[in-house]
Amino acid sequence: MPWESALIAAIVAASMLAYVAHDDLGFTRQEIRTPSLIAAGIIGLLLATDHFGNKLRKPE
Repeated sequence: MPWESALIAAIVAASMLAYVAHDDLGFTRQEIRTPSLIAAGIIGLLLATDHFGNKLRKPE
């Protein structure tokens, strides 16, 4: 399914960004964790709104 490959790509990209931010840029794990959890929550809310919004709309 296409969403599974998108999920794997997102995990790989997030892991690479965290590695670069921690090892090369010198951010602590806490400095990386907090904004990433906030971003994940916002993205999750947007996806849920889109998904349930499409399901709850009346057919035209």
